[in-house]
Amino acid sequence: MPIMRRNQGRTRAKASKELTILHLPDGSWICYRDDDEFFDEEYSMQVFSPNDLIEKYNAREISMIHHIMPIWNSGDFLVEFSRKIIVHDDLFDGGVTVSDIPVGIYKARDLQGFITLSPMELRSDSYIDLNEGIKDNLMSDIDDFFHSREKYVEMGLLYKRGFLFYGKAGNGKTMLVNEVVKKYKDVARIIFISDCGIIENSNNFENYRKLFQNQLVLFIVEELSQLLMGAEASEEFLSFLDGQTSWKDMLFIATTNYPERIAPNLIDRPSRFDRIINFPNPDEKTRKRYLETILKDEVSDEFINKTDGFSIAHLKEICIQIIIHNKTFETIIKEMNERKTAIKQNFAENQGETETESYM
Repeated sequence: MPIMRRNQGRTRAKASKELTILHLPDGSWICYRDDDEFFDEEYSMQVFSPNDLIEKYNAREISMIHHIMPIWNSGDFLVEFSRKIIVHDDLFDGGVTVSDIPVGIYKARDLQGFITLSPMELRSDSYIDLNEGIKDNLMSDIDDFFHSREKYVEMGLLYKRGFLFYGKAGNGKTMLVNEVVKKYKDVARIIFISDCGIIENSNNFENYRKLFQNQLVLFIVEELSQLLMGAEASEEFLSFLDGQTSWKDMLFIATTNYPERIAPNLIDRPSRFDRIINFPNPDEKTRKRYLETILKDEVSDEFINKTDGFSIAHLKEICIQIIIHNKTFETIIKEMNERKTAIKQNFAENQGETETESYM
């Protein structure tokens, strides 16, 4: 029976302080220990006699038995098992050894069990601060943190801070994250994480912590509930935030449209998220300010009232339809209300905010 290979790379590292950094041909970077042994697993199903099964297991040709089923009237067993195989370093062919990974914006990726950092290009609309100085307040907080490392050390505290942005989709969470990234991308390494397995299942992620020790790193997680898939945060993830594997020079920013899906064991502790900031749908005053800023014209209170419950993303679309497509305000409101009705009727309840997510 053919061998089945599952996409579940694992890494095992021996104790060593020697780190190698490679700049790979695709532009990404990897940090690993010189004596790391990298393993993956192959899974297969095969028929064994009892003696053969014991012999293969003792010879370590079988790492783990997942399922075993006796075959009727034969004395043999149908066995699903796994065995470890070494992943050769030909994955890194063409890589150039360098002394460091420069500051910049990166996305953490899993390359067959290895965590690489791939450069990212930031794309974002211009930021309009509509939330009563929330940007200035946040930037001031982060600036204070940037310049307070010695005070954290004096207090015997890990030099780390966490922020959680939550609220309805389309109200500027990602845009504010991007403003933070723009400001600090030339002085720190900023790493976007989209897969919890990067933290939980790879020892070579730990190598980056050692490489960047005493250097501030910003971690960004967009849609925290998706990263955790609705489950309680794992011990590994909690440990990364404020446990034994926590980085002592870390700023962690996460966003979510669905705060109700975030388990209390993750957020009900300031050392994990020191500040939790709400991004609600804009009120009447904010909606008026946004529309008049973009349209560069006065908007009547009558029309503003018709946008009640709209997100910033909705307002952005109104401006696009007016400026680019020359539609009237009345036509746009009518089309948006029809869109909302259609979504409620035809999409699952847990996707009820789809109409705004495309504009974030």
